[in-house]
Amino acid sequence: MIKAIKYIEEAENAAIVCGRGYPVFESEKPAWFDRYQANFAVGQQIKTNGKAENLNSFFYNAGSIMRKAAFEDVLKTGFQPLMKSRATNQLLAGDDTEMQIMFRLLGWEIHYQDELCFDHFMPRQRLSREYFRNMRMGMGTSSVYLGIYRNILKAKINGQKPIPIDWKKALQNAFRQTIHDPLAIFASLLPNFTSNHRIASYWSSLGEYRERRKLGKEFETVQNGIYAWMDRWLWQ
Repeated sequence: MIKAIKYIEEAENAAIVCGRGYPVFESEKPAWFDRYQANFAVGQQIKTNGKAENLNSFFYNAGSIMRKAAFEDVLKTGFQPLMKSRATNQLLAGDDTEMQIMFRLLGWEIHYQDELCFDHFMPRQRLSREYFRNMRMGMGTSSVYLGIYRNILKAKINGQKPIPIDWKKALQNAFRQTIHDPLAIFASLLPNFTSNHRIASYWSSLGEYRERRKLGKEFETVQNGIYAWMDRWLWQ
């Protein structure tokens, strides 16, 4: 805690300083865990400490320290998060990224310090293949909404207003991405291939496609609502 406070005091423009989680397993570590440990808020996040220069990179918030003033800036906008993480009956993700995008939109920085370490308990139920599959699908689901935020951030960096995402094209692209690797679809049924990146990518693509198909044209309502809200304070 002392280190975390010291870092955030020294980095005056840092909204958040993220650290590194070390897993503590309740049961035997799955063979596929190391490759996807970042999905479980574990492991080194980037190679260098300090400000994250890549504006498209985001960190897990577990074990982080956040600046109160930056959080209050976000609240002043009337921010209502779309990402509910584990608060629903889905294994959604993306609330960390959603908040960090908001920080960046408001001019704050995102920092990382590898020395900010914490033990992250991995209960038995979170180490099952089914949990991992559902989590990857939840990541795909969350990407539908995070894509709107990323679109806004990109436009902000370029000094432009965002071009709306066409829901039909996005749905078609998600479908093509889901079916483009038939071998991965078949192999996803076999436990021995869980660690294969193509399998994990397929599950994420499937989660995105299902969410876009469920939303349909309603995606425009969600997107327009966020754009209208952003217009009131970001492009005044």
